[in-house]
Amino acid sequence: GGSLAGGRVGSADVTLTPGAVRRGDYQANPGTAGSCTLLAQAAVPCLLLAADSAQLAGTTPSRLTLMGGTDVAFSPPVDYLTHVLIPVLRRLFGVQVDMSLERRGFFPKGGGRLVLSVIPLPEGKYLPGFSLEERGKITHVEVHAFCAGRVSAKAIENTVDSALEILQHQLIPINFSTQFARETTRTAFGDGAGMLLVAHTTSGCVLSGSAQVDKSVKVSDIGPKAAWELVEAVNSGVCVDKYTQDQLVIFMAMAKGESRMLVGEPTMHTYTAIAIAEKLTKARFKVQLAKGDIHMDNSTELWTIECEGGQMKSGEA
Repeated sequence: GGSLAGGRVGSADVTLTPGAVRRGDYQANPGTAGSCTLLAQAAVPCLLLAADSAQLAGTTPSRLTLMGGTDVAFSPPVDYLTHVLIPVLRRLFGVQVDMSLERRGFFPKGGGRLVLSVIPLPEGKYLPGFSLEERGKITHVEVHAFCAGRVSAKAIENTVDSALEILQHQLIPINFSTQFARETTRTAFGDGAGMLLVAHTTSGCVLSGSAQVDKSVKVSDIGPKAAWELVEAVNSGVCVDKYTQDQLVIFMAMAKGESRMLVGEPTMHTYTAIAIAEKLTKARFKVQLAKGDIHMDNSTELWTIECEGGQMKSGEA
């Protein structure tokens, strides 16, 4: 129901006039390596509150076909959505969000493709508030790695070994599972490689560390980079990693009731997300050091982010 002017490559003047959000089938293709995952993250909150359309109602999902870069710098890799963000949203809110990766795409040509499926909340319903304050113990770590194009499988195997060596030395003895994909020309466009490490806890928390090849990161570096990122999150005692805490802000703002999560020191991304959420909704946030300053290591302070939600109702977006 909205309109967009100036939405083209090279444009210096873009004007968006929002309209009612209605479920439907949509496509987006920037024609570049622009991030598919950022498009997906922006779309999910809106589609959860979308009103019925003349064509779609009930439990029929909205379907988004998004093209561009799936694993590119300055945006979450597509595996993060698959194995971290979407499972967290399902657990906290019981929402029905699914995503399938049809083809990976990398800088500079893009060419990736994913399909996102979202069933809106029943009309008149709200997202519930949530609490993520009990971290629990790490039970196991998943390793997801891939290579495509001219990146050799041996190079990825070596950097996976490097990651596992760091994790086994830094974390208490835990179980590991490894999934490795050698992408074909059908499943990936161009040259690329990446790794996502996912730690699960007894309380249901999910923490991650990730890295991907780009201009400044070699294949041999992605294993250690992802591993140390995960180690930092695990040792700090947080309930969500620094990326997920950013992503949950908008859902806290939409919810009915209070939400709380235990995090590391909030990043500028987090503070920016909070400021915008308060501008767009009736939600109010409070960010403060955790009571008692409980933490796992001696260098990391834990913080709590609290939110009295804006009570955004399905069907009224």
